[in-house]
Amino acid sequence: RSRILQPSQQGLLEAAIFFDFRRVAGRLDLEPLQDEVAEARDQPIFLRAMTAEALRFAPPQMLLLRMRGESSVVDLKKQGISPIVLTHLAVGTSLASIVLTSISSVRTHYAQGGVDTGLFKKLALGLVIGSLIGAQIAHALPARTLQIIIGVFAVWTGLKMFRGSKPVETIAPTPQPAELHAVGGLIGVASAIFGIGGGSLMVPYLVKQGVAMRRAVGTAAACGFPIAVAGMIGFIFSGWGLPELPAGSTGYIYWPALAGIALTSMFAAHAGAVMAHRIPAQQLKRAFAVLLVLVGLRFLAGL
Repeated sequence: RSRILQPSQQGLLEAAIFFDFRRVAGRLDLEPLQDEVAEARDQPIFLRAMTAEALRFAPPQMLLLRMRGESSVVDLKKQGISPIVLTHLAVGTSLASIVLTSISSVRTHYAQGGVDTGLFKKLALGLVIGSLIGAQIAHALPARTLQIIIGVFAVWTGLKMFRGSKPVETIAPTPQPAELHAVGGLIGVASAIFGIGGGSLMVPYLVKQGVAMRRAVGTAAACGFPIAVAGMIGFIFSGWGLPELPAGSTGYIYWPALAGIALTSMFAAHAGAVMAHRIPAQQLKRAFAVLLVLVGLRFLAGL
C-alpha cells in the first residue's frame, strides 16, 4: 500500500512487478493484490510517477547494432521469457530435442542387434503413460521446485558418473509384464520431470534384471524415443495457451531453441565423435560428470 500512496523509485519497481502477477498453478489467493492494483487507479501521484518512469526508460544498445548504426530497442515484454515458465520450457524443449536426436541412435543400436524388442514392447506402454503423467506433474510444480529437483538429479548423476561405478551384470529371471509396465511408468514419470531420455535410470534396471550391458544400453536408447514423444505431447498440452509463454512456443516447447539445438547438434555430434576417439574414455566421462555437477549446482543456486 505504501508503494502506491508514497511512490519511491524502488516502490515503483516493486509495484510494476506486482502488476505482472498471474496465477499459473496452486491455490495462491491474489485478491489482496488485486485490491491494491484497483486502488492504484485512483492515485494520480502514483500514476504520474509510473508514467514518468516508463517514458524515461531507454534500453541500452547492443554493441554490434551500435556499430552498424541500427536501432536496438529491446522489449522484454515481447522478447523475454518469464521465470515462471522458463524451467518448464527448458524441460519440454529438451524432450522435443531428444525426439530428433534419438532416431539415429535407435537405428544404429537396432542395426547392431543391441535392442531387445521383446522387452521394449513390454516397457513402451508404461513409458508413454508415465511420461504423459510426468509432464502434468512438472506443470503443477512451481518453477523453483522444478529447478531444485533437476539440480539434485544432475548432481547425483554427475557424482555417480565421476566415481565410475558400473551396474553389475547378474543372472535373473525375465521380469513379468506387470512389473515392466510399472517400472516403465515410474521411469517415464521421472524422465519427463527431468527432461531426459531415461537411459541413466533404465540401464541399471535392465542390467540388474540379467540383460547384457550392450543390449541394456541399446534397449534403453530405444525407450528414450517413446518417453520423449509422449513427454513432448504432454508438455504441449499442459502449457497450452498460457499468457506467460513467449512468441514462438507451442505449450512448453520453444521452437526457436529447438531449431537451434537441431542445427548445432549436427556439427557438435561430429566434433564429439572425433573427441571421443582422441580423448581417453575415463577422462571424457569425468569431464562430463564435472559439467553435470556444475549445471546441477547452478540450478540449486537459482542462477
